[in-house]
Amino acid sequence: MIPITTSLRLLALPTYPLEFFQQVITISLETMKVVRNLPKLET
Repeated sequence: MIPITTSLRLLALPTYPLEFFQQVITISLETMKVVRNLPKLET
């Protein structure tokens, strides 16, 4: 867990919101790649 003081410092950085958004998008795209490569479920 990130200490509160570290969290407050991160939020004070002007680039933090953009960098956070970029990380979320990157993780989402990578997750989609993994899911697409999973074998199909048999019903």
